[in-house]
Amino acid sequence: MSQSRFLVLGMQRSGTTVTQQVVEGHPQVAMTWAEVAIEPFLSPGISAFTFGNEAYEERIKAYPALFDALTKLHATPRTKAHGLKVAANSHRESLVLANVLREYLSDVRLVLTVRRDLVAQFGSLVRARDTGVWHVKKADAGSGEFKVTLDRQEFVDYATDCLATIQQMRSLGDRVPMFEVSYEDDIVPGSDWAGLCEFLGVDVMPIQWLKMGKVSPPPDHYIENYHEMVEVLQGIEVPSIESEREVARDAVVASAKDELHYQVVRRAEYMLKNGDPSTACVLDAEVVMRPDIPRGLRMRAMLMIGTSLERIEDARLRDRVRADLAPSADDPESVLWRRGEFDASDVVDRIAEIAEEEAEEAILHLSTAARDQGFPMLTQRLIRAMLLSDRELSPSDKHWGCTLLCSALEILDDGDLALSAIAELEDRYRDVPAFCLLAGVVHFLLNRHDAARTWLDEALRLDPGNERAQQFLARL
Repeated sequence: MSQSRFLVLGMQRSGTTVTQQVVEGHPQVAMTWAEVAIEPFLSPGISAFTFGNEAYEERIKAYPALFDALTKLHATPRTKAHGLKVAANSHRESLVLANVLREYLSDVRLVLTVRRDLVAQFGSLVRARDTGVWHVKKADAGSGEFKVTLDRQEFVDYATDCLATIQQMRSLGDRVPMFEVSYEDDIVPGSDWAGLCEFLGVDVMPIQWLKMGKVSPPPDHYIENYHEMVEVLQGIEVPSIESEREVARDAVVASAKDELHYQVVRRAEYMLKNGDPSTACVLDAEVVMRPDIPRGLRMRAMLMIGTSLERIEDARLRDRVRADLAPSADDPESVLWRRGEFDASDVVDRIAEIAEEEAEEAILHLSTAARDQGFPMLTQRLIRAMLLSDRELSPSDKHWGCTLLCSALEILDDGDLALSAIAELEDRYRDVPAFCLLAGVVHFLLNRHDAARTWLDEALRLDPGNERAQQFLARL
């Protein structure tokens, strides 16, 4: 049974505790009892347990695994949703959380609590800190009021940070499923919470377990200068959601500056594949301008930039990236990201010419990117030229090349092209398991089953553990 992941998130005093109690008490929900800190739990991920040099593929898998390990502590066979509560206490923390969700936990459902009256929210926070009383029960409501006077500049700084934090969280709406809980509209009057239950994928039922008995007195009862601060709040500018997305992208680039070249390129590839071409583009633009990046990896990143630029809707961001890359516009390989300026067949010819003199690693990097970015014809042309050259290829180069060629030919679905590739390479590579698999797959897809079985048997003879050869044989 599939289960949904979720986060209950908000600023302090915005209703996160009540929302947590509503969700936590549902019999189909598993939730950690204590609030979890964004840092260090959500920021470093698996890097908290390593030296920070783990493979990017491990990092991708580790975030959901760590999330599940913590949130399923109280899971039962009835559980349909599992999650935790976090409080974003600053805009900086919200940036950390937002980028982790965008990159590694985009399937997490975000329950965002928002309190419009930031004067009341700040006053409640100041009063709680001064008195040590964080929650007032109905039985104690009449036991005297402790009033606070808010400092104007402190409130302006707080409210400015809050508004940016809320907008940063809202900016996740294009990447993460989100449900917003309003303190004024849902928590104070008392919601039936049916919409929240549906959002989490659990059964709608009466919330009979909510017995906190908290009261929220009118804010002017405990804030001496409440009305003055309300006027101040009205004069504070609310940042746009798009500007917060730009801030988040810049934060990702800043975090990647100390990462290895290959790690950054892999991050960008993953983001592009998962629908975030804007962040992928600025990451690649940063890495291609590094003076010591290997040329093959640089070309791989440039090819991705060209794909990202085609998908980015924000014209201002496209112009910014082009301006950043302007110093490289005269380089021969700039055709990779400037390919929109050329005829499609001309682009393939130009790139193939560039790659002819490149080292095997550069060709393999570029061919991998070409396949992944929708240029299988370029991939098969580059790999065939490399395999037919007089180069001394290592066993790993032969394997990588034949594997790339196989996937490109499958995508192209051109039987004559595939058979011609096999005929060209057969004499040289019939002792390479990956080539035998390639030949077997091509013959299988062309319904030439006897030839397919012969090649797949040979692939297994050379590599007894070849799972893909076993899978195709099982289908014959």
